[in-house]
Amino acid sequence: MLKFFDLTLSKALLLSFGSSPDRRDEYEDLMRKLGLEPTWVDLKESLPDLKALKDTLIVLTGGLDIHPARWGEEVIFPELERPHPERDDAEFKVMEMVISLKAPLLGICRGAQVINVFFGGTLFHDIAEELSPVITLNEAHLRVSKVPPSARRRFAHRLYLSKGTPEEVRTILNALGGHHKGYVTSRHHQGLRKLGEGVIPVAHSDDGIIEAVYHSSLPILAVS
Repeated sequence: MLKFFDLTLSKALLLSFGSSPDRRDEYEDLMRKLGLEPTWVDLKESLPDLKALKDTLIVLTGGLDIHPARWGEEVIFPELERPHPERDDAEFKVMEMVISLKAPLLGICRGAQVINVFFGGTLFHDIAEELSPVITLNEAHLRVSKVPPSARRRFAHRLYLSKGTPEEVRTILNALGGHHKGYVTSRHHQGLRKLGEGVIPVAHSDDGIIEAVYHSSLPILAVS
């Protein structure tokens, strides 16, 4: 069982799209560590009936880039990970259902970016390309786009919780784990830039990149 904001949950619905994400065993292991029994739904095949779910955490998983048109921009680094408009469409429909039902939602990596963009936020197309000329990035963010996704778990950086983080959010982040002695593994080359409406930052890396957010009025949490 997992205490998620004011909800007690026992199951997790993990959303995939075709073959993405890879290494699904890692997601399943994480859910079971949280006390949740995981099942998968492939959004490429059909959308889930969220109304029929009880005591279930909806999980938006990792994968390829969100198309920049979703936040009103064009592709500026076409050599990087190919955007996936079909998956964007499916996950935005899921977001509409989640909002309508006020269902509990966790976004992981790409899932965090989907959540922010859905609420009107924007993303860095590529952290290293856009920010390295103006700030000093940690090694993880500087090199993560230069190696294949399968190698990104080698890179880690410090994680800092924001002052004033609500205790219930802090408790969920602690339960999620994913870090050891204040460190997290970095696998994302995109990053949250302008935050969407109601999206509150609660954790950042040592170079200032936002790494976790929650929603001010909905049971939604996201980690990069």
